[in-house]
Amino acid sequence: MTLFKKILGYMGFNAKNVETPPGQNVPGGASSTTDNQLSKQEIEVLLNLIKNSTFSGNVLELLYTLVVKLQKQYKNLE
Repeated sequence: MTLFKKILGYMGFNAKNVETPPGQNVPGGASSTTDNQLSKQEIEVLLNLIKNSTFSGNVLELLYTLVVKLQKQYKNLE
């Protein structure tokens, strides 16, 4: 199971029908985009979501590694 699926499963996200504006990429969708880099704003949103959330012990090591990666990418964008 991928990290993304673990986080979605843990946080209880479930969307069966998501409408997006034309031209906007949908993660995991049929998009042909190969650019996986996050923007500075996207990283800030993720880090703030993590900061304001509560996690159980079984995901803390994985989450720590994820946050370190996000912080490194964020610093490289500055």
